[in-house]
Amino acid sequence: MARTPRDLGSMLSTAKAAEPVTSAAPSVPSITKSNPVTVAPASEEPVPAAKVGQNRTLSVKCDAERYRKLQLARIDLGLTGQDIFIEAFDLWCEKYGR
Repeated sequence: MARTPRDLGSMLSTAKAAEPVTSAAPSVPSITKSNPVTVAPASEEPVPAAKVGQNRTLSVKCDAERYRKLQLARIDLGLTGQDIFIEAFDLWCEKYGR
């Protein structure tokens, strides 16, 4: 089925255009020999769970078989997919020293 062309003129608004967006990101200092980056040594203490409001969202795509296994494990263990993922990621970090 062929697509019909749209009338772009009817899509344009005659209202005042929005002001151009300037950089909303904060300026980041450049890293030079005179301005080196210091990295704090890793602590041996476990990382505490994030407080309410400090969580970040992460989406993971996987094949149907892995998804099915995750759902079955989630039901069998009475955990959320997030709980399983966090534990798996913590184990991965221990294994690879991250």
